[in-house]
Amino acid sequence: MDIAFEEVASTESMTRALRIRRTVFIEGQDVPESIEVDHFDVVPAPVAGVAHGILCLEGQPVATGRLVPDSTEDGFAKVGRVAVLSDFRGRGFGKQMMRWLEAQAAELGYRGVRLSAQLHALGFYEELGYSPYGDIFLEASIEHRWMKMTFA
Repeated sequence: MDIAFEEVASTESMTRALRIRRTVFIEGQDVPESIEVDHFDVVPAPVAGVAHGILCLEGQPVATGRLVPDSTEDGFAKVGRVAVLSDFRGRGFGKQMMRWLEAQAAELGYRGVRLSAQLHALGFYEELGYSPYGDIFLEASIEHRWMKMTFA
């Protein structure tokens, strides 16, 4: 099984990442495109400290995710837009995508990462070492909860 990570560094690779997100979030979960796609989804990134990645299986993009500077917690990145195409779920690709994003965050000098997890995914993130905090809130009409990991 040939797995490779691609850092999004061109308009073409951003298009591949957005295609996965469109399938998973916009079409699959009815997230409005105006919420899903934002100013961080351009190449080059509008600010320093942004990274987008794609996980490819046998050359086919199957998962994506991004990190951006966290506007509420100094020194942290906010991980988001983590998506795995439905045919490839349950095979560890989400975990691998998260570990790639965490490595990017550490390399960029962040001291940890935060994310807003959909409630059904809390266990997934807890298994990766994230701790939930705060109240449940709605984002794109989906229940979420904040989670955090501080790097050692």
